[in-house]
Amino acid sequence: MVAGETVLVLGSAGGIGVASIQLAKAMGAKVIAMVHRSGAEEFVSSLGADVVLPLADGWREAVMEATGGQGVDLVVDPIGGEAFDDAIRVMAPEGRLLVIGFAAGGGIPTVKVNRLLLRNVSVVGVGWGEFVRRHPAAQAQVGAELNKLVAAGLRPPAPVRFPLSDGAAALDALANGQVRGKLVLEP
Repeated sequence: MVAGETVLVLGSAGGIGVASIQLAKAMGAKVIAMVHRSGAEEFVSSLGADVVLPLADGWREAVMEATGGQGVDLVVDPIGGEAFDDAIRVMAPEGRLLVIGFAAGGGIPTVKVNRLLLRNVSVVGVGWGEFVRRHPAAQAQVGAELNKLVAAGLRPPAPVRFPLSDGAAALDALANGQVRGKLVLEP
């Protein structure tokens, strides 16, 4: 990602979404954040998202309107599911979609490669553990860059905390979309 690009973040109120919004803003991007559950809009806006839209019927058109019809340069997708196909459709030429997970459940999406070819877009798998296993020095390099951003003032929101003894309730809250950002279980 380079400064000035437009980044679409799916699952923006979750841990990966929160980090993606903050990192993209710190690197000079315009961020469009999608929220699936009502009540997350204010939280996501507080992270610096330029545009917050509901992930509901018509979201594809709303993203295209927010980009002046140009589409987005980068999609961060930790959810997969039904949003995946439309995420490909809202990418600008030479755009990239980062597949980070499948939090939406319901099966792993498939790619219709003609959509990639027509606009020269890419779908990239992002598996940090596998990447670091193959490139161990990357962890220190990425850590050093993150430290620079932290030194410049980047601060993630406080996690939602539960006692370990309430682990089942914590997981229910996470599954029901009541957790914004990260969840921490404490001993």
